[in-house]
Amino acid sequence: MAPTVATQVVVQSALEKELGKQQRREEKKMHRLIQSIGTSGKDEDEFKIVYIAPMKALASEMVDNFSKRLKDLNIVVKELTGDMQLSKTEMTQTQILVTTPEKWDVVTRKGGELNTHIFNS
Repeated sequence: MAPTVATQVVVQSALEKELGKQQRREEKKMHRLIQSIGTSGKDEDEFKIVYIAPMKALASEMVDNFSKRLKDLNIVVKELTGDMQLSKTEMTQTQILVTTPEKWDVVTRKGGELNTHIFNS
């Protein structure tokens, strides 16, 4: 027996609510992590955080969200998804890199110079 439209709407609403809660928890964890780095006396260029979002749309949303929340700490957040490229300068100046699993796979397997800037900055 196929689920009714009403059942589908209820399930979808519950999923969206739970995903929203999960996203807010992740954002809070990230914010606490950044604040602890900021108060530990570390130079902003001494760390990189890679945040892997499940899809490009969410990656863009997270970049906007993190950028707004962390601007007072002078934390630079950049998106690296799809066919996007970051220059060496952008990569060096970035503390949080938001990407997708597919892009991260490409970067870590075939990243070349970009790989160097992520892991050695």
